[in-house]
Amino acid sequence: MAPRCSIEDLISRNETIITRRQIELMIADGRTIFIVDGKVLKVDAWLKYHPGGDKSIMHMVGRDATDEVNALPNRLHSEEARKLMMKYQVGRIEGRWKNFLPPIQGGRYERMTETCLNAVDAPGEETSSSQSSTTSGSPTFDIADSQERMRWTGRHSTIDFEETSSISSASSMVLTPPRLAGELSHMDAFTQEAIDLDLAKYPALDPATQDEIVRKYRLLYEQIWSEGLFQCNYTAYFVESCRYTFLFVVFLVALQNGWYGTSGLFLGLLWHQLVFTVHDAGHMGITHHFQTDTIIGILIADFIGGLSLGWWKRNHNVHHIVTNSPEHDPDIEHMPFFAISHRFFGSLRSTYYDRIMAYDIFAKFTVPYQHYLYYPILLLGRFNLYRLSWEYLIRGQGPRKGAARWHRWFEIAGQMFFWFWFGYLVLYNTIPTAKGRWAFVLASHLITSPLHVQITLSHFAMSTADLGIDESFPQKMLRTTMDVDCPQWLDFIHGGLQFQAIHHLYPRIPRHNLRRTQKLVQEFCREVGIPYALYGFVDGNKEACRIHLKVEALALASPVTGILPALLSSLIFISCQSCCWAIPIIGGLAKRADSKAELSGPMASIGAGTYPRAHMLSDPNMPDGSIVGVYTAFVNGDNIIQVVTSADGGNSWVRRGEVARGPSNANFIDHPYILQLPNGKLICAITNHSKDPSSGKMVFYRITVCISDDYGASWTFLSEAQGKAATDINNGMWEPYLRNAKDGSIQLYWSQEYAGDNQDIVMKTSTDGGMTWSSGITTVAGTGITSRDGMTGVTIISGTTLMAVFETTEDGQFNVKSVISPDDGKTWSQRALVYAPTGGQYSSAAAPQIATVGDTLCVSFLTNEDDQLTAPTASSASGNASVKVIMSNDQGGSWGGTITVGPVVSVWAGLLSLGPRNLLALFDHEGARSQRVVVG
Repeated sequence: MAPRCSIEDLISRNETIITRRQIELMIADGRTIFIVDGKVLKVDAWLKYHPGGDKSIMHMVGRDATDEVNALPNRLHSEEARKLMMKYQVGRIEGRWKNFLPPIQGGRYERMTETCLNAVDAPGEETSSSQSSTTSGSPTFDIADSQERMRWTGRHSTIDFEETSSISSASSMVLTPPRLAGELSHMDAFTQEAIDLDLAKYPALDPATQDEIVRKYRLLYEQIWSEGLFQCNYTAYFVESCRYTFLFVVFLVALQNGWYGTSGLFLGLLWHQLVFTVHDAGHMGITHHFQTDTIIGILIADFIGGLSLGWWKRNHNVHHIVTNSPEHDPDIEHMPFFAISHRFFGSLRSTYYDRIMAYDIFAKFTVPYQHYLYYPILLLGRFNLYRLSWEYLIRGQGPRKGAARWHRWFEIAGQMFFWFWFGYLVLYNTIPTAKGRWAFVLASHLITSPLHVQITLSHFAMSTADLGIDESFPQKMLRTTMDVDCPQWLDFIHGGLQFQAIHHLYPRIPRHNLRRTQKLVQEFCREVGIPYALYGFVDGNKEACRIHLKVEALALASPVTGILPALLSSLIFISCQSCCWAIPIIGGLAKRADSKAELSGPMASIGAGTYPRAHMLSDPNMPDGSIVGVYTAFVNGDNIIQVVTSADGGNSWVRRGEVARGPSNANFIDHPYILQLPNGKLICAITNHSKDPSSGKMVFYRITVCISDDYGASWTFLSEAQGKAATDINNGMWEPYLRNAKDGSIQLYWSQEYAGDNQDIVMKTSTDGGMTWSSGITTVAGTGITSRDGMTGVTIISGTTLMAVFETTEDGQFNVKSVISPDDGKTWSQRALVYAPTGGQYSSAAAPQIATVGDTLCVSFLTNEDDQLTAPTASSASGNASVKVIMSNDQGGSWGGTITVGPVVSVWAGLLSLGPRNLLALFDHEGARSQRVVVG
C-alpha cells in the first residue's frame, strides 16, 4: 500500500493559506475540518469533549460554520467556547468559501496517496472541488437498502460507490445515475416538486443573494445586541418562580387531601412550565455561563422532571443545524408512526440514531392514519422522553472528557433522586390504591402533551426539501420553521416556543425578549424577501394536519393487499377514530373538502355592462339597500363605471350613480372595485389609462381612487394610487382589488405587467383613507417566476391569515393558484394549486375571485373546459367560457364540490359572501348578472 502523506506536512502554522483542495484531502483522510470566520479548524481532538455532542460538529465538516457555531458572541457559543475553538486553528482560507457536503450527509472525498502533494493545487488555481455539482439540486436520494451502484467521476480518479467510503465530495464530482435525466421515479418527482416550490418561494441560491442575506442577518444581530435583547430579564424569572411555587403548593395540597387526579394535574402543569426554563438553561440563556446554566438545567430536568438535559442538548443541537432534514433531524424522525415527508417511504437511514427508519408493514398501516394518531400519540410523549433519557445515560452518549465529563454522573444522581421522590415517596408511599396511582400518573403525564404539540407544530408544517449546500443559515432556518401567533398574555403557556423561527436564528435570546425581537426579524424578512411563517395555534395545527393528510394520500396510493393487512388496517382506523375524544378539535382539523352548493333562485340583471363587483354595506338602513355594486358600462362611445344597489340580497338592482366616465377612444376606464371604509365612506379603485385616440395605443397607465360620502350617489377624485408612462414593452397595471387591513390601513392589490409573458400580483397600502399611498410595493405572487399572475382576490381564512387567489400561466395554459399570508398581507408564500382545467390543451381556468362563507372557502373562475375552442383562437380563456365555483372546508388543503353558476358564455366573475350559508356570484353573461348560491 502506498504510504500516506502527513497532514502536518501540508500545514505549518495558523496563518498558512490552505487551499480548497488541501481541505478536501484532509477531510478525505478522516479529519474533522470546518471554517469559522475564515479560519480553518481541525477539531478531531475536541469531538469527545464537545458538551453538545459530536453529531452537531460532524454536520459542519467542510462547511463555513460561522453563523452556526458562530462568530457572533453571546448567541450560540460562549466567549470561552469560541476562544477554545481557536486553539484548533490550523490555517486560514482566502476569499469566499464554497461549502462541501459533510461526510455524515453523504459527501464523499478522495483519499490521499503518496503523490498527494503533487495533487494539491496552488491557491489561485481552479480545482475540481470548485466545480459545481450536478447533484446539488437533485431530488433523488439514496435509500438505506439501495443496491443500485453509482459512480462518482472526479478529476483524479473514478471510484465505485460500494467499494470505498472515501471518495470525492459531492461539490467536486459529477453523478451519473442509473436512470436517464428526466426519468424520475414517482417519489423523486414529488421531491423535485417540493424543491421547485421552495426555489420559487424563497430567494435565489446564487452567492450574491445569499451573501447579502447573511450580511443583513449579522447586522440584525448587532441591532438586537445594541437593544439589550440578549440580556436576561430576571424580574420575569421572579414572576415565573411565583407561578412554579403556586403549582407546587397546589400539587402538595391536593396530594395530601387525597385528590390524586387533581394533584397529578398540577404536577404536570409544573413540569410543563419548568421545561421552558430548562430550554433557556440548555441554550445558556439565563446566566450565559456554561456550567451555571447546565447545573440549573440538570437540577430541574433530571432531579425534578426525570428527563436528561444531556440527551436534550445532543438531540437539540443537531436539530438546530439540520432543521427538518428527514435523514438528519431527530425532531422529525418519528417512524413508524409519523411521516411528514414522502421520503420516509424510502426507509431512510437516520444519521442521528444510526439506524434505518424502516417503512415496514407496521408503518404502512399507521402512516395512512397519522392525522388520527397525531394527538393520541403526543398524549404519551413524556413516556418516550424517559426512554430516550435512559438510553443516553446508560450508553454514555455524552462527553466523557473535558468540562462536561461529570455531567453524566450528576444526571444519573438526578434520575435516582427523581424516581425516589416521584416513584417511591409519592406513588408508592403516599397514594394507597392502584386506581389513585393510575389517575395520578396519567393526569401528570397527559397534561404535558400540549408541549409536544407545540414543539412539532413549528416544523411539521414547514418544508423538508433540501436546497443544497449553497443555502445560507438564516434562509434555511426561516424556510423550515414557523412561529405561532398568540396574545401576549398567553406567552407563559407557550413558554417562548411559539417564537421558534426567531429562536432558531438567535438561540441565546432569553425567551422573555423574543416578542420584542419578532418585529425586528419580520422587518429583516421583508428586506431580504424571505417569507416569515406566522400562524395562529389552531391554524398551525391545521397546517400540520394538512401535511399529514398530504403524506397519507401518497401512502394510500400504494395500497396494502391481503385479508389480514386489510383487517388490521380497519382496526387501526376504528381505534384512531375512538381516540379523537381526547382532542375535540381534531375532527375539524382532519375534515376534507366535501362542501356542496346549489343555485338559489333565478339569475338577476345588474345592468348592461361587464366586470361586476359588489360590497356588503355595514349600514343596512341605507335607503336603497344593503349591497352596493359597480360594473363597467359602454354607452354612446363612453366607458362608464356605474354604481348600483340591492335591498334584497342581489335578487334585484337599481342604479344609484356613476364613479367616472370617459370617451373610449381616449381612455381605458374599467376594472372597478368598491369598498366601504370603517368611517362609512365608499372608495372605488379603477384602471384609468390614457390612450392615443388615433392609434388606440396606451400612453399612460394609472390606477385612480375615487370617494363617495353618500353611499355611491356622487363621487369625487381622491388619489392616483399608481401611475407610469406606457412603453413599447407591456408595462400596464390591471384589475385593482381593495380590502381593509386589521391595522386600519387600506390595501390595494393589482396586476403589474413587466413584459408580455411576465406579470406579478403586487400590493401597496394607505394609512389616511386612500389619500396617499406607500412608496414601497409588496409582491404577493410571481417573484422568481416568469408567468402572467393576475386577477387577484383576497379573503380572511382566520385571524390575520389571508388567502389570495389568482390566474397564472406558470403551467402553460391559465389555471388558478393561491398564496397565503400569515400576517394580514405583509408577507406571502405557500403557492399552491386551486384548480386546473380538465379539458384538452386549449382549456383554461382564469379570472378567479374568493370569498369565505361560514367555514367554507369559495373560489369563482371562468373556464372553457366544457366547451373549449380549437386552435388558434384558444389563446383567450374567456372564449365559450362558463363561470364555476369550487369549495374547500379545510382552509385550502383540498378543493372540491364544483358548481356552474354562470352558463356559457359567462366571464369576469366576482364573489360576495352574504352570510354563513349564502353566496352571491356576479359575472358578465350578456350583461352584468348576479346569482345567489346556497353553500352547505
